[in-house]
Amino acid sequence: MEVKGNFINYGSYVDVHDNERVYLSVEKGKVKIDEAKVMEAEAEKMEADAEKMEADAEKAEAEAEKAEAKVSANRIIADTINGMKTSGELKKMGDWGLLMIAMNQTDDMPDFATPRSYVDYLSLELKIEGVPCESSISKMVGKTRGMFPNWTFTDTTDIMETNRRINVGKCFIAAVRKRR
Repeated sequence: MEVKGNFINYGSYVDVHDNERVYLSVEKGKVKIDEAKVMEAEAEKMEADAEKMEADAEKAEAEAEKAEAKVSANRIIADTINGMKTSGELKKMGDWGLLMIAMNQTDDMPDFATPRSYVDYLSLELKIEGVPCESSISKMVGKTRGMFPNWTFTDTTDIMETNRRINVGKCFIAAVRKRR
């Protein structure tokens, strides 16, 4: 294809027309579209697009693996809590609060800002039935002092009850870690 016009300088030019680059060259006063540069530019664009698609695919795969790991971790937590319910290890409603505190104070466990978020997690996300109300969990959170597993409780001085509560948290964390 030949483009007519008066050009003083000889050589290559790049013109942007309709949001596309057009490579032009001037030889003997005539302007020509440089097809080789057009094809080279298209090849570079296709290579860049392919690299972007590959990066997007890797990102999507990583996100899918992360989501799958979260579902798996949630399933382990749900199965462990249901097992503790069935075996009678969660004797009192406040024991559910101990699980929340243990998870909050353990690095590789979910963290809950409020008892409400914990109750929602258990009932809505994990679909556990028989979850106690927010106030039962709040009461236990308010009575518990220290870092897991070295808890103390403001409502009891009975060493047996203190050890029972600590063991609820220990059994839960140990059971979850064993299944991972």
